[in-house]
Amino acid sequence: DLIWAYILNDLTKEAEELFSSLSKEEMPAFDYYNIASNLTYFNKKYVKGTDAVEKLIIAIDELPEDSEKNISRKKRKDEMYSRMAYFYQELGEQDKMAQAYEKALEFADDKGAVLTNMAQSAFRNENYEKALEYTQRLVKEKPDSAFGYDLIAWACFYLHRDQEAYDAVS
Repeated sequence: DLIWAYILNDLTKEAEELFSSLSKEEMPAFDYYNIASNLTYFNKKYVKGTDAVEKLIIAIDELPEDSEKNISRKKRKDEMYSRMAYFYQELGEQDKMAQAYEKALEFADDKGAVLTNMAQSAFRNENYEKALEYTQRLVKEKPDSAFGYDLIAWACFYLHRDQEAYDAVS
């Protein structure tokens, strides 16, 4: 709990020092790798982060469904794959990023949130064809998403498809 208090108060150096003094055997695998992946996120150690998230996903798979806490943790797989996608994006590994997001979609209750992240990542990488693909999937999933139609308009704008951009926001 002290490690999380440090993390939440932006004291990542202190959190990392305390965490490094612990061994994997001193806490459940889920907790250990969840903390490790969060620390790598805050410290921008994305290669270590992908490894921690992979191990966290394994830990999630191995959790027994014997408590509400574990059942809740098992439902977070989409979040973990999205975290991995973020790490891959920061590492410039676009194919692995897309694969991780597709895995996140498999487990997501709210596919719209994952598709929004996918679209925003594509925009960030100036891949407007992919951004358009993801936003079209988003509005198919959530037809009332004004933000989704706005993103379609932006993708079409960058692709010089002005009439489609206009139509998306009309």
